Amino acid sequence: MWNWWEKYQREKLHEQLVTELLAASHEAGLPSRDYANAQDMLSVGEYGCAFDIIVQQLYEHEVEISPNLFALVDRVANSMLLNPECYFFLGELVRSPDNLCFLARKKLAILLSSLLSPR
Repeated sequence: MWNWWEKYQREKLHEQLVTELLAASHEAGLPSRDYANAQDMLSVGEYGCAFDIIVQQLYEHEVEISPNLFALVDRVANSMLLNPECYFFLGELVRSPDNLCFLARKKLAILLSSLLSPR
């Protein structure tokens, strides 16, 4: 009898979490166009599509993310019962005080090799 209420509460939680993720992603550097696309999906209740847009575009634009933002992505995915395959690749973009993120290391390697190569 109360299934509709549980579903409603789940949907509200998804809306809240994806909205929080969208704001944090935009602050981290998600381009405005992608922010608007994800916002459009949110406005019609397509939380999974909004999540996909956010995650894919952060990765596509190689936006460095904080460990907290990655934890939020994980929390949103878990609440929506999504598989880690939907977002695990964002781990390459996580910056930490102890080391450079994967993409920064990759760019640094290219720079160093260009400096060290014989001319």
